[in-house]
Amino acid sequence: MHAKRKSESRSEPPPSPTAEEEVDLFRRVMAGVTPLPPGPRRVPPAPPPRSARQVPAVQATGEAGFCVEAWGESLEGSVADLDGRTRRRLRRGDYSIEGTLDLHGQTMGEARESLAGFLAAERSLGHRCVLIVHGRGHGDGPVIKPRLPEWLAHAPVLAFCTARPHDGGYGAVYVLLRR
Repeated sequence: MHAKRKSESRSEPPPSPTAEEEVDLFRRVMAGVTPLPPGPRRVPPAPPPRSARQVPAVQATGEAGFCVEAWGESLEGSVADLDGRTRRRLRRGDYSIEGTLDLHGQTMGEARESLAGFLAAERSLGHRCVLIVHGRGHGDGPVIKPRLPEWLAHAPVLAFCTARPHDGGYGAVYVLLRR
């Protein structure tokens, strides 16, 4: 058997290009590129501010306002008089999730019926916090997510918000039920 020396089995790295070769390569790559016109550069606009809209909700105690905020892919809503501490706890995911509903693959009508039945059942069990998985949609974007705030505003719900990443992120919401 013939053993090769380590130095013979290694391949040598290719030689580094010279400065002239690099300049030539750069010119070939940049051929056909037109420079930007002189003058001030256009800066992209700042993201829009949080937008809030009032959604009227009929509650068991009568008519009450339900404030819904949407910015980017995040959703949040609550009854108008809910304290900030409860909202923060919900956002942080501090409440134990006592039930989960997955709306993937359902039509709009099926999703609304499933949601109403699920919320009623969870509330009758005395559950406080549930997770609704609505999905983020495929190429055309979400289908159920845009309707969810309105449905939740008309349900026995105190608050809802986009879930933390480990619970579904932008494709799910935590929902805090009325007692």
